[in-house]
Amino acid sequence: PLGLAGTIDSLGVVTLNWPLDPSGKALRGYKVYTANQADHEFIPITDIISDTTYQFEAGLQTLTKNLYVRIAAIDGSFGHSELSDVLVIARPDVVPPAPPVILDYRNDDGAVAIHWSGVSSEDLSHYAVYRKIAGEDGWNELAQSLRDTLYRDSTVVAGKAYEYTVRAVDSAGLYSAYAFPLHLRTASRPEMEDVVLKGSYDEDKGVV
Repeated sequence: PLGLAGTIDSLGVVTLNWPLDPSGKALRGYKVYTANQADHEFIPITDIISDTTYQFEAGLQTLTKNLYVRIAAIDGSFGHSELSDVLVIARPDVVPPAPPVILDYRNDDGAVAIHWSGVSSEDLSHYAVYRKIAGEDGWNELAQSLRDTLYRDSTVVAGKAYEYTVRAVDSAGLYSAYAFPLHLRTASRPEMEDVVLKGSYDEDKGVV
């Protein structure tokens, strides 16, 4: 068969269509075959279909980005044609990336630096960093579009308690869950005092 075409919607429903065999030979119909990789064995998912359209549901909760489809024509003697060319249908991305893990931090005078684990995802786009004052509800975004796994926050107030977290974002705009938050109190700057210098001189000993 030639001319196989198809689409997949946001719910994972695949719609296939193809033209009738132009040779005019008597056909019983067609069979649909699918695989998750182009080099895998194609497995039939239908009995003989007498129409030139077919709908079925494909799973979306999978890390396999594409669905691979082929069809075969079946004649009156149940003879099967060669399989059609492969139709590649891109699944809509509904699986968010895994959340990062905060690994380490530095709490310096006037700044906090946090480091987190990289997320191994083919379609990872970037990371977003969030902060809130300890005890408050809701996260405030500090930085977006980070490709690195390190961020330095120099907007902290000394002696204040904060919480930090990170999310991974994929190319479809899906956000991971929040990383387990880091809770810390920023370093306090000591109060500066005036220094009064006094001294005396012992003339006999020659000592100041």
